[in-house]
This record gives sequence, C-alpha cells and structure tokens, in this order.
Amino acid sequence: MNLMRDLRKRGRLLSIGLVVTGMGFGPGCMRPDQGRASQIRGHVPELRLTRTIPLPGVGGDGGSSGMPGRFDHFAYDAGTHRLFVAAVANGSLEVIDLDKAVRVKSIGGLGHPQGVAVAATIGLAIVACGSEGAIRAYDTQTLEEKGRLEIGEDPDNVRFVAGHLYVGYGPETAGAIVTIDPKPLRRISEMPLKAHPESFQLTPDGRRVFVNIPWSKRSDIDGSVVAGDLEAGKVESTWTLAQTARNFPMALDVERERVFVASRKPAKLVCLNSKTGQVISEAPCAPDSDDIYRDPNTGHLIVIGGGDREKPGSDGAIDVFSVGGIGKLDRIATVTTAPMARTGYFSADRRAVYVAVPAKDGRDAEIREYTLVD
Repeated sequence: MNLMRDLRKRGRLLSIGLVVTGMGFGPGCMRPDQGRASQIRGHVPELRLTRTIPLPGVGGDGGSSGMPGRFDHFAYDAGTHRLFVAAVANGSLEVIDLDKAVRVKSIGGLGHPQGVAVAATIGLAIVACGSEGAIRAYDTQTLEEKGRLEIGEDPDNVRFVAGHLYVGYGPETAGAIVTIDPKPLRRISEMPLKAHPESFQLTPDGRRVFVNIPWSKRSDIDGSVVAGDLEAGKVESTWTLAQTARNFPMALDVERERVFVASRKPAKLVCLNSKTGQVISEAPCAPDSDDIYRDPNTGHLIVIGGGDREKPGSDGAIDVFSVGGIGKLDRIATVTTAPMARTGYFSADRRAVYVAVPAKDGRDAEIREYTLVD
C-alpha cells in the first residue's frame, strides 16, 4: 500500500481494482481486465468491504422470482442517517441506522414492497407495495404510517423530484408514470405507457422523464427506452435497444445529455444520447443488474448485479465505470459480493455502496457496506 501511495503521489495510474471475496479481502488485487495496463486517465477507485449489518429473521421464499429472501430497492434519508430497504420476499421495510450500523425497525405486513423513496423536505419515506396496488408513507423519524394511496396494478419504482412523487405501475401489457402530491397523498396526473415501466429517471425540474421498458422480466425481446413529457402526459420518443433485453436499471446525466441503461441479456451497460436515443457506447457489466448510480463527485457509474442466474451460486458484483469525454464506457474497478446481491444504494456523501445479501444456508440476511476509496 505504501508503494501505491508513492505512485499516486507521482501522478501515475495504477491499474488495480481491489477484489473482495466473502466477508474479507482476497489474497491479491486485480483489475477486471486481468491487470492489463489501463488506458483511463485519472484515478482508479477501490471498493473495500468495511461493515456488515445483520438482518436476522428477514427471509421469504421469493415466490415466482425463484429468489428466496429477495430484496428490492433502497432509499436513504440524510436527515436521520437511515437506510430504508424493501425486503420484498419478507414483506417488510427494513430501517437501518447507518451511524450505529443497527436495524432500527422492521415494518412488516407489507404486500410485495418494491420501490422506496425519501421525501426529505416533508420527512416521509414512501414504499410501493406491488401486491397491494398502493403506496404507503412513513414518518422518517417516528416510523409511524402517515398515509396510503391506491395506485393501480403492481406499483414499482418510486422517485421524489421537485416536490412531487412519481410512481411507475401497471401490468406487463400496459403501464404509466403517475405524478403525486405527497402531502396530502393525491394523484395529479399520469403519462400512459404501452408496457410496465421499470427504472425511470427525471430531469431536476420533474418535467422530462426517461423510462426503461423491458417488456417482461424474462423477455428475450429487445427492450426500449421511452422519453416523455410529464407535464403534457405524453411519450415523445421510443428508442429500441437492439439486441438488448431485460433492461431494468437506469441512471441519468442531465448536463452531458446521457442516459445509462444496464441489461441482463446480455449483461452490459449502454450509454445513450438523451436527445436522440443514439447508442454512444457499450461495455460488459455484472450479470443480473438491478441498480445503477452515478457518482456526482467523479462522474463514475456504479452498477450492482447479482451474478449469473444460470450458474447457481454465482457471486454478484459491483462494477465501477468511467465515462470518457465522448461517452466511452470503461470498467475501472470491480468487487465480488454474494449470490443474488443485486440491489443496493450508493451514498455520495458517505462514499459507500450498500448491498443487500439474502439469507442463505443458515446465514442471516445482511447489508454490506463497501467504502469507495477515491
């Protein structure tokens, strides 16, 4: 490590990504390109497993997903330093104090909790409950339920932008993004879609939206990305992703006019022009991806994947990508996690990635914290 520091002080690029296995550090360091000299200009980050937070009692058979103990999405409240985790197979919202690294509460009795968002300005955590067809709101401090709103079939991803809530919902053959006034909970408008929406991202003013349409969870049909005007309630453009199916997670770089989408078949990350839908670049990424985050500090992309579903026991991974000036994607670091650990959260403030690991073989479910060393 002294050598690494010396090299960095001299301004040289060391092409090493720290690989972590299981609960500790592996015997050596390697890059995803097997140590080949990097062509990336700038610093190569590392990911270090720093803490684990056990979640005893969190399980569930996983239902039709075939993933026992499956987790879905996360949200973070900077005011309380709490992480809200949708334990979909367990039917609960797990609330974790990240300062103390302990679970504060398990809010049970939820029907298929999926997407989560924190409306920090009004102190609410909102979870979409797929089998209930509704969203529920909880006080971020007291954790008391503050409201419930019927949405429609299979409400999924949730966002809080520009003072409003946005929820994607609908069956596989029809869907919509609904705009909601969070206090009180009431519908304002919606933008119809031709299929169920997965991850979606909005511009900061909440007017324009980009939506992943993978057609179905096991589809082999090319997915698409929809660009729409939420104020007008209409789709403006639909961009087909050629030879790219099961596109679930998405991230957005408004300033550089880029949309980033990860697919599961094949496992790759795609960079699109947000004005034209043109594919700028592609790169292989962790299999079974379900979350992407863009680091506002570095511009890097963080992809969380659960491993190859066709190879039982295959470990998941977190990949870090740099994005070049013309949008070229390069995987510059990776760390192995655990099987089916495909959902998580990146906190730019805490410089950490949090990943949910389902219970397995007598081991409790847990949240792992991987610190990003810039």
